[in-house]
Amino acid sequence: MTALDGVSPSLLIWSAARPVVKLFLVMAFGFVLAKLGYISATTSKAISSIIVYALYPFLMFVSVLSISQPSQLGQAFVVLMLYAVLYLGLGSIFGYLIMRYTKPPAKFKWGSMMATACGNFTDVPIAILLSIGDSPLFGGPGGGTIAVAYIAVFAVPVVVYFFVVGFRLISEDFRSDSESEVLIESVDSQHTTHANEDTVTNEQMKTLVVDAKESAYESGSSSAPTASAMHVLVPIEESSAELGDSSKNLVAEPDRHSLEHNSRPMKTHRSGFSKIKSFYDALMVKYRTDANFRLWLESTIFNSSNISVVLGLVVVFVPWLRNLFVYSDPSNKPALNQEPPLRVLYDFATFVGGAAPPLGVILLGAGLGRVKLSKMLPFRVIGSIVLVRLVIIPIIGFVISYFVFTGLNIRDKILWLVVTFESGVPTAISCMYFTIIANPSGDATDVTSLLLVIYPLSAITMTVMLLLSILLMPF
Repeated sequence: MTALDGVSPSLLIWSAARPVVKLFLVMAFGFVLAKLGYISATTSKAISSIIVYALYPFLMFVSVLSISQPSQLGQAFVVLMLYAVLYLGLGSIFGYLIMRYTKPPAKFKWGSMMATACGNFTDVPIAILLSIGDSPLFGGPGGGTIAVAYIAVFAVPVVVYFFVVGFRLISEDFRSDSESEVLIESVDSQHTTHANEDTVTNEQMKTLVVDAKESAYESGSSSAPTASAMHVLVPIEESSAELGDSSKNLVAEPDRHSLEHNSRPMKTHRSGFSKIKSFYDALMVKYRTDANFRLWLESTIFNSSNISVVLGLVVVFVPWLRNLFVYSDPSNKPALNQEPPLRVLYDFATFVGGAAPPLGVILLGAGLGRVKLSKMLPFRVIGSIVLVRLVIIPIIGFVISYFVFTGLNIRDKILWLVVTFESGVPTAISCMYFTIIANPSGDATDVTSLLLVIYPLSAITMTVMLLLSILLMPF
């Protein structure tokens, strides 16, 4: 019995092509909206920010929670993680070579590397494998859900790589533009500060003195504050004019006894806090003045998608937390009075996160609508990326998968389908989002011109890859 017994080849091809056709229809819708003037570059920048910072976190959270039986993933979990690292590594190596030897435009230097490394590992596979997985070839209904769970596991290192490495490198292409914006903001801020320096009032100066007194009392001394505390906080030249002769006493040189009596408790009591505050102040200054540091911080530690993936993994691997959101057995739903208490939040996250893929495809179509053939990337760049993403990596991935599954005697059809199909996906639409966000002008012509070529071709290569994966399945 062959893998295709009982399944019409034409029906199988249509099942694979139908989700791709749907994606192109949505893309065409975005193309029309751009031509009609409803989606401009500025609008695309705003929508991209919403997708990346607001919608993606919900999508990633529910995707991780879709892992139906975490304890039963076992071997599949390890295989999926290793394959994600393999495909990202291959893409990064080939991407670096393309960046170095094809000489892409300056605004697409690192972008070319990430466009090669970052495939569409979630949206396209979910759309296609969800329907293929439910076919009789893979056991009928339920196979698609398992495929989505596997894709969610595969996506964990991918999301971290996208936001920690991908966003950072794409932003490097626009570093000078971002620094110019920060410099302009800094100059404006300094101008405003200097304009207000001469408006310090008597009340403000008194406030400084009061603050100095409070600081001295907090230092641990029960006596009145000495000059040492106030000398630090109250400028001599500016305070004496406003405060009169009394200010001279405030700034007089302290005697040795008062210095020894007050300075030591202050140092002991506030040194730890002062160090933390100094570090925080320095960090905030760097955050405000260094555009690249700000982008790195926001794309790693404070990135909402990375946080949501970590939270999702914590919830999915802690049974009692997971049972608060989803059914313990998805195939056997409980009665209404036994629904998970936080199921409504899960439904909310699913509903909101579900808006990200169609909005992203609409933006892709809108970007294509603004591309001018005269501004297309050089053929050597587009051709190299297309060749690597749609031909070279799929061949390497298929050969490695064949020997791995044969050598380790892995007989999971859904797992085989996922790891082989993931090797041949086109460039991630996220590369366009990141470019729009990183570029102060919101322009993403270079990466969009690549997507204009690679996605139509991927409709053919993905269908061929899917059929080969089924026909040459080693079990």
